[in-house]
Amino acid sequence: MPKKQQPECTIESEGLSLCVVFDGVRIAKRGERGTPQAGTWVSLEPGCAVSGGASEQDPMVVIRKDV
Repeated sequence: MPKKQQPECTIESEGLSLCVVFDGVRIAKRGERGTPQAGTWVSLEPGCAVSGGASEQDPMVVIRKDV
């Protein structure tokens, strides 16, 4: 039986904004300065959540629930 491949998770930059791309789909963006979401990941996809990732000592965690 072939091994199941781990989905790829990357952070992409578009100008000043950051997005988390999980398995080829943008699932979250970084909250903008001056907003209540500043410094957090804002979900773009239902059933997906991202936390952490603020530094190398704070690993990013992606939670994906089947909706």
